[in-house]
Amino acid sequence: MPLAEFIAEFEPLAAAGDTEATLLVGSRLSRCHKALADDTPARLLQELEREQAWLESRPDMPGLEARQANIERQLLERLENHESCRALPAGMIERSFQRTERLALSGDTGARSWYVDYALAGFRTREQVIRHVEEVARRRTHARSWLEDALQAGDVSALITYANQLNGVSGDNLLYPPDARAGIVYGYVGDLVLARRNATSASDGAEQRMHRQRYDHLWRDGPQGGRGSYSQAEWDAITEEGRQLYERSFRSTQD
Repeated sequence: MPLAEFIAEFEPLAAAGDTEATLLVGSRLSRCHKALADDTPARLLQELEREQAWLESRPDMPGLEARQANIERQLLERLENHESCRALPAGMIERSFQRTERLALSGDTGARSWYVDYALAGFRTREQVIRHVEEVARRRTHARSWLEDALQAGDVSALITYANQLNGVSGDNLLYPPDARAGIVYGYVGDLVLARRNATSASDGAEQRMHRQRYDHLWRDGPQGGRGSYSQAEWDAITEEGRQLYERSFRSTQD
């Protein structure tokens, strides 16, 4: 739904205290931070020029015209979203954040999950972080607490978010600094969870056996990547830590 239509439909409901609308509006408007910073007309034009130069260097590539049309369509959609975010009434993004934060503080689990994903989305440069250092610290404290609570409760989405943060997948280090060792541990737990889930949910017997074999392989041999410069003893400790975390917080959620 175009942003203007979305706001017209859901903002009045969110302002009136509707929980679902509050989360919807909070999520949609929080993405405007990235759109406003990264999808400026100048940047999108540069991206289009790079893509066109790359395509022109491959004139015999199958589906060339369709690929170019798809790239142009995607860039146009991003430009339109950027302009829609720019056109929002002053203060609307911040008011939406404050509403959703109040919902998270009241204990709503959906709002707390949203908070982990979006609370720091507006601080995209080092200058912004320095200028608002106390607010960044306040939001980070809440986000870490709620993410770690969900992690201890066996929430798989929290596990994935936590592992991505430790491994630097998110692209920023505001919530947690990268931690290679811990990233391997939690990524390993995520692999175990996924393999066990797939083995349980697959409808085909052969597929179930394949995922079960992968789970058994992971459990026996440990993480599949990141060995790097770790000694055998260190790697064994990483594997055992992952197994214990899986047993403690995630096995019971899958049985």
